[in-house]
Amino acid sequence: NTITLAVDARALVSSSMLVSRSTLPSRHTMAMHPSNRPPAVPVASASSALPGHGPELVLEAAGAGWRSDPAAGGETWLDLAFERPRELGGLAVDWDPRAPPRAFEVLVSDDGTAWEPRWRVVRTQGGRSLVPLPDTETRRVRVAVRDPGPQGVGVLRMTLLPVVDSASDNAFVAMAARAARR
Repeated sequence: NTITLAVDARALVSSSMLVSRSTLPSRHTMAMHPSNRPPAVPVASASSALPGHGPELVLEAAGAGWRSDPAAGGETWLDLAFERPRELGGLAVDWDPRAPPRAFEVLVSDDGTAWEPRWRVVRTQGGRSLVPLPDTETRRVRVAVRDPGPQGVGVLRMTLLPVVDSASDNAFVAMAARAARR
């Protein structure tokens, strides 16, 4: 992949040299290393969804969110898939108060077939769940609910947390405290 940048030579000053307009063309093409590219927006998918409550809605700032279809049966899950492996600090899951889970698990996978459990909550009442995922680089992350209840499960929003938020237990607790004050 290449990115074409329009460059104004007057803005390029470094500690070791000054680039003059005569030495730099007005357009410059450079290859961007894949690890330096900004992360792509994930693609959301789910085991089932009620009409008007598709999984893609968890990525929007304000919206109806995702609701599983209780008639679908079986395991209930919500996935985020990334274009390439991505380092995660954690997840913030805002549960729909009309359809909170009783318990859930967060799993990761590089191929969408073999899943590795990373976090398990055996009893929850919904609200907001902050899930630390230290040292996690993956292509997919899944929130799985084994027993969704008669109304199904709903997620209003799912946010990826920066790596710095799970760099240590103290960093995660500090982030959770800041989030609770908002």
